[in-house]
Amino acid sequence: MEEEEEPRPWSEASSPLRLDSRLRKLMDQLNDIRDSELLYLCADTLIEYDASVVNIDKHGRMDFDLCQVKIETVGILEQVFSTFYNNTSSKR
Repeated sequence: MEEEEEPRPWSEASSPLRLDSRLRKLMDQLNDIRDSELLYLCADTLIEYDASVVNIDKHGRMDFDLCQVKIETVGILEQVFSTFYNNTSSKR
């Protein structure tokens, strides 16, 4: 008998494939952050909306598993990126 794969918290979403691509894009964006203001905005968002998935080590480094983040938090993080980039492009 095959072992069942443990479901992700967002597995009830209507389109898991679309969500997988959103998670991949968000992970790429998080890995490519070079602006400290955006980094703090994302960290604040994760801690405020989904603190249970965030680990901060004794050196202050934050680690989290994006696959464990609630679907609502994914949407909020996407909004953080969008708002940040819209605000920075309008300042130019």
